[in-house]
Amino acid sequence: MWSDPVHFSEQCVTAVQAAADHLGYESMRIFSGAGHDAAHMTDHMDTGMVFAVSEDGKSHTEDEYTGWQDCYAAANTYAVDRGTSCGRPGTGRQRSVSASHKC
Repeated sequence: MWSDPVHFSEQCVTAVQAAADHLGYESMRIFSGAGHDAAHMTDHMDTGMVFAVSEDGKSHTEDEYTGWQDCYAAANTYAVDRGTSCGRPGTGRQRSVSASHKC
């Protein structure tokens, strides 16, 4: 299924980056070509995503694998981010940050 590219909320992307930085995790901003559920929410709420590292860079294949430490780091980043203005209800427009990866 094809969908047009979307740009996530700068506030949410910055909040995810700040959470990763606060926790001392290496991180980078990336563009994903996959049709994640979060892409379909951008018309309804500010949205961002947290990705976990896949071994050998394999993603969306049967060979994809993410170790538990990387799963923990992604979940921890998500949890810290949920405490920011991107994640708190009542701060304006509804916001969503989704964590996505196979662990």
